[in-house]
Amino acid sequence: MSTIATPKAFFPESHEQHLQTFLTRRELLRDRVCSVAKGYQVAAYINGPPGTGKTFTVCEALTAIGGKPWILRNAHMTPAGLFRFFREHPDHTLLLDDVGGLADRRAGLLILLAALDGDASRSRVITYETFARTETLLFDGGVIAMSNRPLQDDPVAKALRSRVVTLEYDPSHDEMAAYLRYLVADGYCGLTPEESRQIVEFLIAEALRCGTRLDFRWLNKAVQDYLQCRAGHSATPWQELFSSSLCRFTDADLGRVRSKKDDVAAQREFIRQLMELHPGDTKTQLQKSNMSKSRFYQRRSEVEHGVL
Repeated sequence: MSTIATPKAFFPESHEQHLQTFLTRRELLRDRVCSVAKGYQVAAYINGPPGTGKTFTVCEALTAIGGKPWILRNAHMTPAGLFRFFREHPDHTLLLDDVGGLADRRAGLLILLAALDGDASRSRVITYETFARTETLLFDGGVIAMSNRPLQDDPVAKALRSRVVTLEYDPSHDEMAAYLRYLVADGYCGLTPEESRQIVEFLIAEALRCGTRLDFRWLNKAVQDYLQCRAGHSATPWQELFSSSLCRFTDADLGRVRSKKDDVAAQREFIRQLMELHPGDTKTQLQKSNMSKSRFYQRRSEVEHGVL
């Protein structure tokens, strides 16, 4: 279990217990990622609500672990696109985000089943048939499938479940609140500890007031609203600015299909967090991003210029 020192004046014992539980949960997620990246398992299916840090944690773990090269792709693609993705990366660890998008594409699920049919020590044969031709490839990589929802109960989904190890990643409100408090205890994004704590406590209270889940993505949104108000560029208090957009981040988004625009936004958020974790260290940011240089610098420029 990961144990970290916490500021006692700001962290009562109950908060610290929730923080350590969150860290243990995150360590389990990283270990499950390692089992695929190192070839102990063919695939993992990770499900849990949005905004809990699943994708960021998995990407961070894959970069730190090493092993097979890896690549992230939104799973909402046609069966032909999915087959092409496997063909282009036959020995990678493939991170398929929002894999729930395959649920309504039986042909895509069958391709995924073929990629996972066997153990990690041997190649798996994937066949894709159309009216015009039949294509075949050998796949030696691993798959980490991520979704906001658990696997369904239909026969194909049950067959998929039998081929993967599964993990539900669902930190509680108290665990996420404790981690947010820890994250900003010494200040955040150039704000003082007092300013940062004020923002986090507002987010925690607002989630409870609205009867919705905390969402780690809220923090950067709220910080930007706070900075706008502090600079005198808003007549509306930052709290009201944030609350007016809160409905965008509620659980109603669970069933929404992600678009290319969503992917770009996720990449920006990943870069933003890397910039916060490794300020001024471009080399480390680029390495951990697992992006091409051109994409990395484009996304970082967008973050620096406040592109949403």
